[in-house]
Amino acid sequence: MNPDVLAERYNALCRDSVDMREHMPTFVKAVEELDVTTIIELGVRYGHSTIAWLYGLNRMSRGHLWSVDCSFPVPANPGAAGLDGINLLDPQGPLGVCEQWSFLLGYDTWPTILDMLPQEDVDIIFLDTNHIYEETLVELDLYYPRVRKGGRIYLHDTAIETTGNAVTPQPPYPVLTAMTEFCDTHSLDWNNNPSCFGLGVIHC
Repeated sequence: MNPDVLAERYNALCRDSVDMREHMPTFVKAVEELDVTTIIELGVRYGHSTIAWLYGLNRMSRGHLWSVDCSFPVPANPGAAGLDGINLLDPQGPLGVCEQWSFLLGYDTWPTILDMLPQEDVDIIFLDTNHIYEETLVELDLYYPRVRKGGRIYLHDTAIETTGNAVTPQPPYPVLTAMTEFCDTHSLDWNNNPSCFGLGVIHC
């Protein structure tokens, strides 16, 4: 992996209007604060959050990111940091092969995927999938037990009031609602930043 290219792409995304621009420094800071060795990312899409997590790990010169998505990373959305049509994570591109990253193609609830991921002592879980209330609760139930004490679960899009991905009626703010209900059930502290579509954090 070319660290100069990684830094360039991270800084470009932080300056651009991508949907999690303001949260990317939060991710990097969390990697340092928690002395992270293991991150599980659920949902990749354009790879913006992936770049941030990898940038944080690369600065620490340690750790590994495991990412899961039901489709391969896609080229950057129009206007993203001047990178239109570029796959930010292309191993044949200028970034090169990311030795601190493993990508799993599939659904994060599949037993085969669950078996391939770290089972315990995970420092950070990042959840950015379909934003469906029921699915978010299932993902939290499946992945919370893997997080070490003192670790964190981040959930993107807590400020989205409705989702077009659901086929069943949804409560307003489905991700935020699922997060708060889960935390109430498990007596967990949480907070929420409403900027850039919202970022919730559960303190495990």
